[in-house]
Amino acid sequence: MEQEINGNEVPDITVCITCHFEEASIDEFHARLSAAMESLGRSYEILMVNDGSSDRTWDKLKTLFAKDLHVTCVMDFFKNAGQQAAITACMCQGRGKAFIIMDSDLQLAPEEIPLLVEEYEKGYDMVSGYRKNRHDSLLRIVPSKIANMIMRRASQSDFRDFGCTFKIYNAKLVRAFNYGPRHIFSNVDLIAQAGRRVEIPVTHYPRKYGKSGWTFRKLWQYNMDNVVKLSQRPFQILASVCLLIS
Repeated sequence: MEQEINGNEVPDITVCITCHFEEASIDEFHARLSAAMESLGRSYEILMVNDGSSDRTWDKLKTLFAKDLHVTCVMDFFKNAGQQAAITACMCQGRGKAFIIMDSDLQLAPEEIPLLVEEYEKGYDMVSGYRKNRHDSLLRIVPSKIANMIMRRASQSDFRDFGCTFKIYNAKLVRAFNYGPRHIFSNVDLIAQAGRRVEIPVTHYPRKYGKSGWTFRKLWQYNMDNVVKLSQRPFQILASVCLLIS
């Protein structure tokens, strides 16, 4: 992994951004993200990971690092390690009092970050978006709906959208898990342990550039891993899955 780091002050917010074949979207995303963060009137840093892209994503990130002092760290994975590993890398480097995570594909709008922050400042440990009117293929929506239903039962939570990658966390909660190479970030860890958590609706847009790196197999494996992590009765839960899809 190659990385470059700037700055040493402790910001209010660390923004963790994962990028996979996003050379077409990253400049627009960065401009919109920066405007949204400036509107908050709080100190912030942006950490960005190129997750094994073979296009010009890494070149774009290095350019942003050179021209924007808020982009304090950019990292380049030599191969695709997955979204969770990319978020882990950001959280290991992040110094903020709160962590925001999101993708850079513009299916979720940076302009809605203030909505998350406003809710978070009511005293929550975690605020998660849930995607209204998802603009994804049925191959993504159907397994996600099944997994969400099972995970609600397993976690005894009323969360609607466990897979939404648009969230803000209290940094103390994140750091308590000591995420790193041997313990990869897991959203379900934080859902299970957050004392005060809430979901708010966020707008979901059709993908403007490129295509998703998620295959049906990857998505299903990710969701089933989360089900097992959440459940104290994993074999019973997985049996329910088999009955549901048989």
